[in-house]
Amino acid sequence: MKSDEFDNLVSSPEELKAALDANPNLIKEQDEEGMTLLHHTARIGNVMGSTSASRILDVLFASEDLDFTIKDNDGNTPLHTAAWGCNDRVTCQFVFPLFVTEASKRGFDFATLGQHGQTVLHIATKISYTGNFGRHNNVENVIGNAENPGINTLSSSGSSALYYAINHLHFDEAYSLLTAGANPLVYEADRDPFAMLEAHLATLTDMLSQHEYADRHDVINEKISQLNDLKTAMIASEPVKSFAEVRKNARILAQGKRQGSLFATLPDELLNKIAAHTKEPGTPTQEEAEAIAKEHLKRPG
Repeated sequence: MKSDEFDNLVSSPEELKAALDANPNLIKEQDEEGMTLLHHTARIGNVMGSTSASRILDVLFASEDLDFTIKDNDGNTPLHTAAWGCNDRVTCQFVFPLFVTEASKRGFDFATLGQHGQTVLHIATKISYTGNFGRHNNVENVIGNAENPGINTLSSSGSSALYYAINHLHFDEAYSLLTAGANPLVYEADRDPFAMLEAHLATLTDMLSQHEYADRHDVINEKISQLNDLKTAMIASEPVKSFAEVRKNARILAQGKRQGSLFATLPDELLNKIAAHTKEPGTPTQEEAEAIAKEHLKRPG
């Protein structure tokens, strides 16, 4: 079936239902662009309102054979297609969240990479509808509706969704990701979220000294304040705190390996586990280290 024929079907719930009743396999058929009925439905938000779109979705979601994993010729699943269209209000606030919910129910892997090597969550950090009340936090559509949204999945370039949010200065999205468990220390190559944040701070600080930005100091200072607040939140996030504690208490490993220490013969793996679970501040003495180690050795796992 051709692309325009698919478009015609997803514009009428009656015609769509009749076509699927006559040929249930149509649900997985692809057009010349590799797109399924579900791909075409992902784009209906820019041609109809939420009520009409709801009737189309009801027909499609009733199919047991609905497949969110099929990719078009660009490498996008229907979910990726919907995410790319979220600068439209109906798509962002209605079609996309329902796609995420239904796909999650059907076991969709949100770590799946689409066009440009990005997950659905990567796309959601940068593309969203902006209306009279500001920019819609599209990340919440994914986090709030997907059982496992792939918070720390990296793009093909080694970027996390958090890195994307910081890169685009989308602060609400960044905080949503941190709250949901995003790890600022997960990245590859030169895609360090902290480094991106510092680069923004350096650029904005430099702009303050340039005459051409003299009338924008209030806006620039607000961005600097927002970035510093975000940096504080990232440092306070559980993954970063845990990593800092391991480094802070690394002296325990040295204490444990001292001659005559109770744990001198323990393998490094176990000593690392002890250090990682240590919450005590400061640098413990050998006696304190052994007491801490004994406590953790008693714990199961």
